[in-house]
Amino acid sequence: MNTTIYGYRSDNIGVLKYTDKLCKNLANQEDISCEEPPKLMYPGMLNQVLLNGIKLRTISSDLIHICNQDDLATFLFPKSLDFVVTIHDLFRYTEGDLFLDGFRGEKIVKNLKRANKVIAISEFTKGQILDDTKVSKEDINVIYQGVDLDDLYPEEGEIEYEKYILHVGTEINRKNIQGLIDIFCIYKENNPKAKLIRVGEPSKKTKKHIEKLDLELGKDVIYEQNISIKRLRALYTKAEKLAFPSHAEGFGRPIVESLACETPVIAFDRNPMNEILPKKMLVNPDQKERFAQKLSKNYNINCRKIASKFNWEKTAEKTYNVYKEAKK
Repeated sequence: MNTTIYGYRSDNIGVLKYTDKLCKNLANQEDISCEEPPKLMYPGMLNQVLLNGIKLRTISSDLIHICNQDDLATFLFPKSLDFVVTIHDLFRYTEGDLFLDGFRGEKIVKNLKRANKVIAISEFTKGQILDDTKVSKEDINVIYQGVDLDDLYPEEGEIEYEKYILHVGTEINRKNIQGLIDIFCIYKENNPKAKLIRVGEPSKKTKKHIEKLDLELGKDVIYEQNISIKRLRALYTKAEKLAFPSHAEGFGRPIVESLACETPVIAFDRNPMNEILPKKMLVNPDQKERFAQKLSKNYNINCRKIASKFNWEKTAEKTYNVYKEAKK
């Protein structure tokens, strides 16, 4: 049985990294090949909607693993296709504002029902699938993503910030960045020299919120963008904690990256954060004062040992077993 892993690839971008890691870790399997979707149109979403169906029809493998649910949102999707699909999350389609999100969501749900098997990257995502589609729970396999322990480890040397809390990610609403700023403000009352380092791009809304709380952008709250893996590793390693107050995540890769660098993480006690973190690092949802207090505590926990449970070799092995089940 020949299987094609289908998806865009990159060594540092979310869903694209997932595809890349599967291809690399299954490269020694003679029955596995990898194929990227079309890249002819801009914006990229048009490739998914207009060209994916055509491309999928040209692949002659016995089974195709569609690594990104967005690639289901296409016209001319082959009705007789044997395929496995990975669902990272359904936020765009359950919470999206755009008309196109609704349209693509309908296409995804319709074509998802045809899958031989579905892979969810967390129990939380599995719950989303069960709540929002008619896929049977027997057809869903939860397989966590991995972390690059060879790239992410405690970095030696100094960093220019003396004391800081770190956050890594975008500023979409569910990331709760305004809540993060509020928590940092409380933390700063007892740690006046502390800074908040944000790896990502600031939104206008966040800039206004920083100003509203009498914090100074560039001094109290500092943004870093387009950084190297060495710099990211150093920021994780030297941080007091990674603050991760998201309302919802598909998996939450920065959590395991921080743990790999032996830096504890504080997060709200929600799925999937509580699928990864021990109870000591969790706070009841929206308890900002308690969250700030936990940022100051010391934790005698082997963070890297927790991170080691999430490795790409295991992800690839379990995924390969799903391919076998899909064609039984």
